[in-house]
Amino acid sequence: MEENGPRLLSTDVTPHNTLGDVWVTVFGRVLDVSDLADPGGTLGARTLFAFAGKDISHYFDPDTRDVVTLVHPSSGEEVPVLAPVGEGAWWRETRRLRGRLTERSRPVRILDTLTGTQTHLQVCSEDTVARVLQRYAPFNSAAAERYSCVSEDADDGVVVGLDPARTLEENGVADERDLYVVLGLPEDFYVPALQLIPRPEVIDLGLSRPAGVLG
Repeated sequence: MEENGPRLLSTDVTPHNTLGDVWVTVFGRVLDVSDLADPGGTLGARTLFAFAGKDISHYFDPDTRDVVTLVHPSSGEEVPVLAPVGEGAWWRETRRLRGRLTERSRPVRILDTLTGTQTHLQVCSEDTVARVLQRYAPFNSAAAERYSCVSEDADDGVVVGLDPARTLEENGVADERDLYVVLGLPEDFYVPALQLIPRPEVIDLGLSRPAGVLG
C-alpha cells in the first residue's frame, strides 16, 4: 500500500454513501467522514451526508486547502461556505485518509483461459497487477491463487508473465488510448488483455478443460 493509501477510482468512493459509511473527496484525497455526516445533525453534518460518496472540493480553496470563506453582507464577518462540523479542521486529519483518486483510470480485459470468459474492468493506472486481480476477485475469487497472469507482447506475439508487484505499464502493457485518438481511431479501438492461465497444480487436480489461450 502506498504511503498515502491506495489509489482509488471514483467508483470505489461512490458506494460509501450511507449513514455510518460516508466517504468524500477533497482535491483527490479520499476522506472517511462517517462519524461527522448525519442527515439529522447540524447544517455541516447534513451537508457532508448530502455529498456522501462525492467530491466536495468546491467548498475548499485550492491554494490553502482550507474551507472557503465569504464576507457576510450584513455583519462584515468572514463566514465559511461549509458549515463547521466536529472540532477543528477535520479535512486535515490523516486518520480520515482512505487513499487518493487515481491520476487516470484505464480499461483492461481479463481473459480466463479455463472458462473462456472475458471481463472488462476499469482500473487505476497506478494499480499493480496484484491489485488488478483484487478488482477482478468478484468475478473469480481464486484468480490470484490458482492462475498465472500473462500478456501477449504486441510486437512479436510472445506471451510473457507479469510481475504482480508492478503496474501494467511497468509490465509492458501500455495504455495507448492517446495514440488512438491522434490517429483518429476510437479511444477503445483496442483494450489490452491479461490472460489467466491455470497453474499446473490446478490442471493436475482435473479442474481444467480444453480451452485455447484467448487473444
